[in-house]
Amino acid sequence: NVNQLLTFNYNQYFLLSCSGKEFANLLSSINTFLTVLIDDLITNIAIPCSTYVKNLIIYTHRAYLYIYGSIDKLIIINNGSNTTLLNNAFINSFIVRANKGIIEIENNANITNLQVDLNNYRIIVEDNAIIDTIQVKQQQYLLAVGDNAIVNNIKVNQNNGTIGFAGNAVIGTLEVNQNFHNIIIEDAVVVDKLVCNENTGTVYIAPTATVKNN
Repeated sequence: NVNQLLTFNYNQYFLLSCSGKEFANLLSSINTFLTVLIDDLITNIAIPCSTYVKNLIIYTHRAYLYIYGSIDKLIIINNGSNTTLLNNAFINSFIVRANKGIIEIENNANITNLQVDLNNYRIIVEDNAIIDTIQVKQQQYLLAVGDNAIVNNIKVNQNNGTIGFAGNAVIGTLEVNQNFHNIIIEDAVVVDKLVCNENTGTVYIAPTATVKNN
């Protein structure tokens, strides 16, 4: 069909954006993308609630990324700034190789699987966010869940920082292979199952909190 060829926009199928500027500019006119590759994100981006991205891959992230829409797979190799999900945003698979910035999941956002190889700064889940599974290989600083957030499964291989649950958070299973620092469960938090295979750090459970297998 000639008309289809004339209206074909290749940016919907494959977009290579060096700094993120091209992607940011197209978000006002295109709401569906198949694959977006960004080399060094230095442009602040807000993905609208009406936008769907199948694959978003960022090598270096140094700006502000606000996600209101839906992404099937988000991969960030080096996260050095802020990534925030809010207003019912959805990500099926969120993979971060090295986090040196802030990852915030809040305001009814939903993630199926969040996988972080190295967390050197902050992962914050709050404000009615829902996550099925969080997997962190090396937890060096802060992994926090609070404010009515729900996480079904949290698996941490090695904790050298702080894992903290507060407010009315609900946790299905927290499994930590090696705990060398702090696990803090306070306020009215409910944890169905806590497993700590090797503990040379501190595990604090407030009198107001509930750990069902404790």
